[in-house]
Amino acid sequence: MFYAHFPCFDTHLLYSTGEDVKTKHELAIKLEPVNSTRPQLAAEYKIYNILKGNDGFPTARYYGVSEAHCCLVLDLLGPNLEELFNKCNRRFRLKTVLMIAEQILSRIEYVHQHSIIHRDIKPENFLIGRKERGSIVHLIDFGLAKKYKDSSNRHIPYKDNKSLTGTARYASVATHQGIEQSRRDDIESIGYLLVYFLRGSLPWQGLHANTKKQKYERISQKKQETTVDSLCHGFPSEFVTYLKFARALRFEDRPDYGYLRGLFKTLFQRHSFQFDYVYDWHRKLPEYSGLGSLFSARQLVGAGSLCTTVAEVTQSSNQLMPPLERLKISANKTASDQLALFKRPISLNPILRNVVQQDKNNNSLISQEIRDGLALKEPVLPQSFKATPRLHHLRR
Repeated sequence: MFYAHFPCFDTHLLYSTGEDVKTKHELAIKLEPVNSTRPQLAAEYKIYNILKGNDGFPTARYYGVSEAHCCLVLDLLGPNLEELFNKCNRRFRLKTVLMIAEQILSRIEYVHQHSIIHRDIKPENFLIGRKERGSIVHLIDFGLAKKYKDSSNRHIPYKDNKSLTGTARYASVATHQGIEQSRRDDIESIGYLLVYFLRGSLPWQGLHANTKKQKYERISQKKQETTVDSLCHGFPSEFVTYLKFARALRFEDRPDYGYLRGLFKTLFQRHSFQFDYVYDWHRKLPEYSGLGSLFSARQLVGAGSLCTTVAEVTQSSNQLMPPLERLKISANKTASDQLALFKRPISLNPILRNVVQQDKNNNSLISQEIRDGLALKEPVLPQSFKATPRLHHLRR
């Protein structure tokens, strides 16, 4: 049994929060249609299980497929670095950037050790933890991740004419040029991320164009025209060294993670900083001090306003999740026709009765009855992953 708080949804994935009522474990929930043209959740679940055992990644608690939707349930984390960056007036001091750099490089090295590249390094994909894990920076969202080695441990081949995968702002120069991504591209993206935190912005932000393709071309041109020295002007030379090292890596090269972390460790020691996990957001916002009192609603439930919906749920006996006696849902009126979507992957074979939704705009109540009997089937992973995850209870 658990509570789920549902938001509005985007064109592909729905993000939500919930709680295992039995264990009180707080959860993040991702849903996607089974007929999605860009399926991600099955592969993402597989990757989280490959990476489990490391504190820098959320634990995947559940993955299942209903008749219409896939559901991935993860540990709930705190706010992402972009949100904290905004709260700190879009500037992080050097100490905070260096403590972040140490953790981010450790995360990506661990990912690469498992023959995976992330391919979407950006502030929104790094979240601090909650409660006792509030000082840890976690890497999330492996929807665009890819194996860079095959089953024979051979590196994937060099290819060109590839479309841009990831976020253009932090993409490597080679990615803009249409070259297949490898470990070097994650490393270069981390460099842009760190400089972004120091500068407050990057020179290729805010460029306008008529089409997305033209905008990507303008970003690529500006990125290539901007020298590393000018990009890092006014900041310690270690950031110049880092980015020049990253840009010099060849397609199949293994990055020297120890060397890169050592650059920042030396800089850290030169400034006599203490690695005490006291970040800038602790100084600016005591509520973000690592105690986990706040978490990011926008990151986990989207940008829509929340209204209250309560549904009484009766469970049939043939289900794979703990019984749901009461499901607490949040949704927009505009998404009222999606209530069936909301419940399917979560309640797994439910009958919902007396759904009452509050309209935020006029405070009126909308009553509905939704009945459904969905059978669950074993999820099917993409061919690139051989193992099939087993459906399991939400429990510790």
